[in-house]
Amino acid sequence: MLTNSEQRIPVPSIDTGRDTEVKKSDILTQAKSDIQKDIISRNFARIAVTIESLEASVMDVHIPTEETYDFVLQAEKIIQQVYVTMSEFVGEDKEDPVKQQVFDRAKQAYERIQVKRQEIIMDMAGPEFAQAWNQLNEDYPEFQNIQVVINKDPNHHSPHFRANEFSRKMEVHMAVHDTEQVYTQIRQNRATITSFAELLGVTPEDITPAQLKIFVLAHEYGHAYDLITNYLQHEGSTQAQYNAQREQRTAELAILPVPNMASSKIIALIEEQGFDAFIAQFPHMEGKTQTEILEEQAISYRRLPSESFADQFAAQFMKRHATQFGLPT
Repeated sequence: MLTNSEQRIPVPSIDTGRDTEVKKSDILTQAKSDIQKDIISRNFARIAVTIESLEASVMDVHIPTEETYDFVLQAEKIIQQVYVTMSEFVGEDKEDPVKQQVFDRAKQAYERIQVKRQEIIMDMAGPEFAQAWNQLNEDYPEFQNIQVVINKDPNHHSPHFRANEFSRKMEVHMAVHDTEQVYTQIRQNRATITSFAELLGVTPEDITPAQLKIFVLAHEYGHAYDLITNYLQHEGSTQAQYNAQREQRTAELAILPVPNMASSKIIALIEEQGFDAFIAQFPHMEGKTQTEILEEQAISYRRLPSESFADQFAAQFMKRHATQFGLPT
């Protein structure tokens, strides 16, 4: 039972849009400030109240927009920090039931907010994408803890898979809410779209934006499956297993015609610096057109063992559910 001094006015809930931007910012700022103060003073009962209030605000989000997604993501990060900090406190004093209770509550809130964020993403991505995501998790129970994240990294526009050997967290980053962006990025290179279409048994002209986005999702999950089945099953420490996949990937990228770059990065570099500056940086490409460079790079990239594995995984998944994804049977 909390005393009067421990009671805190519940954080107000939100459910939409731009007109509540200041309120959302205030909610996060207040929660973060309260938690920081209470961690310093070791006021664990008040930390629990803030966790409850912030989680309630997240659960009241009902309209999926980029703004509400960002709010939920930031709230998740705040709760994650509480979760990590409380685990340290529990480690210091395993006999303190209050610390354990707050740790358990932070863990529960963190997990529930993660689920809420995935729900928002799937609402933004559309029913076909959500159906594919659900099917992946149904077909592969080992994917249950993989998170999809809206990719907003200005330095890494392309969809990509990330794994952290310390937190054991695996994430698929892509612009799930923007089918046209994903579609345009890939169709910029004929070799890539042709490769995908051939694997799916359709022509490059017939592959739809929705099919392409689902293929990209399944491809990134293919990288996760590669890590889980080909590295994490081996003997040795987890960190060494993660590092083994990373080192293999680094070695593969180094032998590309333009080393260490996906086609999308080449396009971005040329747009930023100009074609002549690009050739000056990679003089061995002199005499080739931009189209030729991109095609050569895309073909080599798709042939990398890690990319081929992920492509095959995606194609097999979609063809196994051909009717569901509108593919020829």
